[in-house]
Amino acid sequence: MSMDRGVAGPPSENGRHWRGPVGPTIVVAVAALAFAFAMLGRDLPPGAWSDAVFFSGGGAVDLVLFRYTVLPRVVVAVLAGGGLALAGTLMQAALRNALAEPATLGAASGAQLALTIAAVVAPALLPAARVGPAFAGAFAATAVVLALSWRGGLAPLRVVTAGLLVTLLCAAFSTAIVLFHEKVAQGLYLWGAGSLVQNGWGEASIVFPAVALAWAAALLLSRPLQLLALGDETARGLGVPAVPLRLGVLTLAVALAAVIVSAVGVIGFVGLAAPAIARLFGGSRIREQLVCAPLIGASLLLATDLALQPLAGYGLAIPAGAATALFGAPILLYLLPRVRMVALSGEASPRGAVRVQRSGLMIGSAMLLLVLATVGALVVGAGESGIGLTPWAELSSQLPWRLPRTVAALAAGAMMAGAGVILQRMSGNPLASPEILGISSGAALGAIVLVVAFPVADKWTLMFAAGGGAATVLVIMLRTSARLGFAPDALLLCGVAVGTIFTTLVAIVMAAGPPRLMTLLTFLTGSTYRVGFQDAIAVLAVASATLPLAFLLARWLEIHPLGDAVAQSLGVVVKRSRLTMILVASAMVAAATLVVGPLSFVGLVGPHAARLAGCRRAGEQLAGAAIFGALMMVVADWLGRTLAFPYQIPAGLVATLIGCPLTIWLFVTRR
Repeated sequence: MSMDRGVAGPPSENGRHWRGPVGPTIVVAVAALAFAFAMLGRDLPPGAWSDAVFFSGGGAVDLVLFRYTVLPRVVVAVLAGGGLALAGTLMQAALRNALAEPATLGAASGAQLALTIAAVVAPALLPAARVGPAFAGAFAATAVVLALSWRGGLAPLRVVTAGLLVTLLCAAFSTAIVLFHEKVAQGLYLWGAGSLVQNGWGEASIVFPAVALAWAAALLLSRPLQLLALGDETARGLGVPAVPLRLGVLTLAVALAAVIVSAVGVIGFVGLAAPAIARLFGGSRIREQLVCAPLIGASLLLATDLALQPLAGYGLAIPAGAATALFGAPILLYLLPRVRMVALSGEASPRGAVRVQRSGLMIGSAMLLLVLATVGALVVGAGESGIGLTPWAELSSQLPWRLPRTVAALAAGAMMAGAGVILQRMSGNPLASPEILGISSGAALGAIVLVVAFPVADKWTLMFAAGGGAATVLVIMLRTSARLGFAPDALLLCGVAVGTIFTTLVAIVMAAGPPRLMTLLTFLTGSTYRVGFQDAIAVLAVASATLPLAFLLARWLEIHPLGDAVAQSLGVVVKRSRLTMILVASAMVAAATLVVGPLSFVGLVGPHAARLAGCRRAGEQLAGAAIFGALMMVVADWLGRTLAFPYQIPAGLVATLIGCPLTIWLFVTRR
């Protein structure tokens, strides 16, 4: 039974499937417990465990630590893993979507964003009142995802794609908030990456009743959910109200996920992996999954956390949530071929879009706007008397500061948009972009790793490292999606899954690295205010080399969307041409990411703006996208240095705020 039609199959005869999943689940749980006993024995000899558990006061330090740090951490790991697995099972059953879980539907990131805001606005109230903001953020994010997917009939890939878009946006805003509050930055990064470190039984006392009540309610709903798997019409014919049941189950799952996120932060993909493993064990019925998946999730998270703890002794404190994302993203890649893909047309225009035939006039107008915006960015600024023209006497002292960042923003925006055109045409996916496919995150990771290893690396070495990271993500993504036939939606989710791995590695480095790495937050949000003349020249040089190369690839970009067979029949060597496009796009993304950061949406919005302007052919679209991308970044950089003067808002963040509503609009109108 295909996973896009449901996550549960009909009950088997004589209950053989019931016996099937229980046995392997017990084996997994026993193995996790045995591993836990072995690891706990390193903290305290087993003979002293009873003294640690039942002592009434006083005692040795090791007994106190075991009772108030070690044991609570084990219990919270079990509860969080089981609760997230339960939430994922409920979401998958309600939506009949094998890819649904709190992380992929945006609930976890929404809760994290709300808690990050609360940590800044009311830090004194947060420790005692975390559940409320987490509830609000989780429900708001999930509501947005469902609203974006409703017109598509809540199709599985459409729901998950919307969830991943919302997750990216929430992560961008969370990073921006952390940037402006450096005093809480390190702690928020550790918590946001899913830390299970405990200082008492407070978190366990909150999570336990939530998980217990949700599990009991889920078991009571198992029969209606089983009927819901047969289809809405069949379920209604059997007396099950389909829509209220879906909404009720989703509410239960989101509430449970919010409680867990408020306690331990974001722990991704456990809710995806555990139900999938339960089904692989033979759990085809909903009740089987509701029983086995939480046990599997608890075992997975407990074993993962215990395996990571010894690394802390070597100065490498990897949060459990980051580690689960590393093995959860490959599971998403494994599930993708088993979900029916929905084809997208790479050349389809959004509904209601006006087809403009005079593309030359539109490009000329955009070029004029770019010139005016560039001149305005140089001569208009903010001062003590407000925003206005800079007096000539002051302009000479301001230009050495404004000119490099304006030039760098212009070149970076043009390259990011040009790379977006290459990716969209190469994949046939109108939502492909360096930001959404994780290519920018790969570039960021390459640069960060180089800074960690060689703090005094020069700009060109930094670009080379970023280019290597970008190319690595793009190659992995394309090789993995090749077996999916390069289906556009599959390519999109495949890229997001691969990008998740690299984004998680960035979070691990930032959380576990030295405090000086927190200064890289400005880089991650796309700040230009430290760009000097040498940096601007370097970025401009890369743009001057790669953009003409992109125009030379125009014929390939026209042919590749037609498919490999057509391309070969027209004399195109597919592998060689694709490798060339990968290298050019990676070089563009690497240089641009160093200026605009890994998330700006310029690579997504620029190509669509050119298409809406009537640029249908590859060469026209490259030219139009480069101009629109450059215009967007020049304006974003100017707004970033004037809106909150004398404070600076990173240009990448401003571009994200501009690109966010445009991205949502493109997603809603693309079908």
